[in-house]
Amino acid sequence: MVMASKDDAEPGLFRVFAMWVAPETRGHGLGRRLLAAIEAWMISSGATQAQLAVTTDAAVAQRLYESAGYAPDGTVEESPHTPGLVHVSLRKPLGG
Repeated sequence: MVMASKDDAEPGLFRVFAMWVAPETRGHGLGRRLLAAIEAWMISSGATQAQLAVTTDAAVAQRLYESAGYAPDGTVEESPHTPGLVHVSLRKPLGG
């Protein structure tokens, strides 16, 4: 599953705020297909940029996002929900 929404404060920016693939189905390209599908929807909805965050303990997910064209944007924040967990923000240009 994957979910995203338009950022009302920054025109053209859409945020992926949830993505999950069942552990038993990982490693078969489903994550890449989910990203491609949500990015196609974002572009059709006027997106010029996508943003998501990944925790520093999710190295496999971060490699997936980076291989799909996402790059760190310099924002690193501690999780507001889990002490000691750090979120790294990644962005990708879209539609152009």
